[in-house]
Amino acid sequence: MSTEHFDIAILGGGPAGAVLCRELRRMGHGVALVAAPRPFPAFEGFAERALKGLAWAGCERALAAVGPRVARSARWNGTYFAGNVEHLVDRQSFDRALLDDIRASGAQLHAGRVQGTHPLDDGAGWQIEWRAADGAVQRLRAGYLVDARGRRAPRSGLTWRRGPASVCIARRWRYPRVPEPLARVETFEDGWMWFARDARGEAMLQFFLCAERGPLPAGERLPTHYTALLERLPQAGELLRGAAPVAGERGGVHLRDAGTSLCAAPMGERQARVGEAALSIDPLAGHGVFEAVGGALALAVSLNTLLRRPQRAALAQRFYSDRLGHDFIRMARTGRDFYAMEQRWADGDFWAPRRAWPDDLPAHPGLSGEARVSRMPVADGDLVEAREVLVTADQPRGIWQVQGVPLVALLRELGKRRSPQQALAAVAADTAPDADPQAALAWLRHRGLLRDDPPPSADQPAATGQNGRAC
Repeated sequence: MSTEHFDIAILGGGPAGAVLCRELRRMGHGVALVAAPRPFPAFEGFAERALKGLAWAGCERALAAVGPRVARSARWNGTYFAGNVEHLVDRQSFDRALLDDIRASGAQLHAGRVQGTHPLDDGAGWQIEWRAADGAVQRLRAGYLVDARGRRAPRSGLTWRRGPASVCIARRWRYPRVPEPLARVETFEDGWMWFARDARGEAMLQFFLCAERGPLPAGERLPTHYTALLERLPQAGELLRGAAPVAGERGGVHLRDAGTSLCAAPMGERQARVGEAALSIDPLAGHGVFEAVGGALALAVSLNTLLRRPQRAALAQRFYSDRLGHDFIRMARTGRDFYAMEQRWADGDFWAPRRAWPDDLPAHPGLSGEARVSRMPVADGDLVEAREVLVTADQPRGIWQVQGVPLVALLRELGKRRSPQQALAAVAADTAPDADPQAALAWLRHRGLLRDDPPPSADQPAATGQNGRAC
């Protein structure tokens, strides 16, 4: 029997793989996806932003598998905080729903665990081998290969930028009676914990610890280590009052990587990485799924450009790499600031490196009233194009449009005319039909960039504006 051949093969059926698959199918590419079912039960907390990304990508079945919002509280630096919310998600049910969304896209779905990937002798693509549920080894070929297997994806032979090494030790629990759903974050000397229980009486308690002092106990000793951590935290024991641990492989306790890392070259001419296979952020942020979905949307546009407009390959690769690099440093600095808030163990093995990494620059730069024009890759529909963008302190990657209005062109016209209506009329041909001109003007005004002189040519600094100046 001949081996099937596809434009693109995706390894992994989590949020990143599913969203990428659906987008590429919408763009008309032949896609095969290989994914194995999640081997153990678990559930996670999703931020509201993650749901918006899944909705944007049309993952309706996965959205239906997301649980209701629950209140999340935190005790950080000895202070109690309440008022946040998150959605508790049973990952096995959610992942099955993602596979249904993949099938609905028209992609070829293969259920199995990847055994190997091999470049073809003619350099025109890849052969992928996977083991199906019946044990048989199957094969397919694809011109382009995307690894979306999360933190389990092979990482050897690649250059990575990494933060302090962290691990997560997790165990699932069950209550005989269904208590009130909730989520809680607590800090302690050796790290922090996340606890959540849903409306069915299922609960998960995870400890996030430093992995730089040597390997943690594994195998049969892992449950004992987990129990010792639990005994050190009376507040955790109180949350688990009446609950019993759920038995399973390795005593029901699971150990996984929880560090922050970025692949230095996430997209090449014949292969790419997406989701946590390319960018893994600290779980403290709670935005892992959101970042995975956003990265998948960016890679879909980049891959479509590479395949449809191969002369723009370098531009497409830069667009995707810049996107991940910006997200990596932004999330790293945000996490640093949260870790710095915990003062009680500031010099401890867990807290000290995290409060100082990656640098001492602000996570959210202020508005300086200055900008420069630069030519950068942007997503224009389903393709990456080079466009003039406005680079500001708070938008280092540059902004091309605000609500469908091209900013650089608008700012230049405002420098020639006193009337915003005249300026907007002059850029009407390049403005989206459903644009919101007032939003674009408000964006410029908020940054103090409305002025009489037009911005200079690309890569030259623009004149300083005056905050609050009327047009």
